[in-house]
Amino acid sequence: MTPYSPRTPSSWAAALSPEAFPARPFLDLLTAYGLVLGVREQ
Repeated sequence: MTPYSPRTPSSWAAALSPEAFPARPFLDLLTAYGLVLGVREQ
């Protein structure tokens, strides 16, 4: 049996996709930068 190494793949953390995070803080930042989000009826 090999000794434990912190660099073995079994100890790597998985990367999270954008869908894993709450949207509200991101949307608030977009509004703070001046991007207006909404639906325009025509």
